[in-house]
Amino acid sequence: MRKTTVYLDEELVEDLGRAAKLAGKPAAEIIRAGTAKEVESYLRVRPKMKARPADLGGDLTPERIARELEGFGA
Repeated sequence: MRKTTVYLDEELVEDLGRAAKLAGKPAAEIIRAGTAKEVESYLRVRPKMKARPADLGGDLTPERIARELEGFGA
C-alpha cells in the first residue's frame, strides 16, 4: 500500500467519522473501499458504437441515426 493525501471538505470529514464509527471500521478503510468502487466504475468496459459519426458521412437525419444505432445497447 502507498500513503497518499486527499483534501476533503469539513462536512465530508465529519460524515466520514460518523460512518466509520457506525461501521466499526477505520475511516481509511471506508475511503479505500469507496475509492476502489468509484475507480472501478470508470474502468468498466463500455459498449462500443456500431459506427462512429465520422464513418457515417452524408446527411445525418434522425431516421438515418436510428438505422445506424439499431441494435446498439441490446
